[in-house]
Amino acid sequence: PNLRLYLKRLFELWIEFSDVYIKDFNMLVTRLFDPSFLNVELNNAGCLDILTINPDGTFFFGNPELAETIDERFGNFSYGNIMYDNLMDVRRSAPFIRQQQEIFAGIEKCKQECLYFAGCRGGNPAHKYFQFNRFDVSSHLTCELNDKIIIELFVSTLENEVLEYK
Repeated sequence: PNLRLYLKRLFELWIEFSDVYIKDFNMLVTRLFDPSFLNVELNNAGCLDILTINPDGTFFFGNPELAETIDERFGNFSYGNIMYDNLMDVRRSAPFIRQQQEIFAGIEKCKQECLYFAGCRGGNPAHKYFQFNRFDVSSHLTCELNDKIIIELFVSTLENEVLEYK
């Protein structure tokens, strides 16, 4: 209950001070109203358009939160070294494709199961991974405690504005 009140107040302040960028609120508006977001680009939705380079030159595509994480299926998520490996070759490698397929499966699962999909586009794969040790899941804690509440606040505010307008 306190989290909902906190997010509601933050949302009210964001509306009042519209020049302030709050990522979760601004991205929700973009996802819902920017025509370029109507078709989900899975690499972007799955954060696979983010290139993360570690200090030793190893790199991977995906959430920076996964840097230094070691997984029995994906190793350390580093698929090459910037000094020696071609970025695009790595994107065609079996380890990358395995991670990509699992992330895409999670996005598809969200799309099929969740009424909030338009607002989050499948959520952050790292959040799924750190809660379930997998990417191919739908709802997760960040989704329940953040994304869904923000979407509900946004929809409620729109509904109230429409009622006041009438």
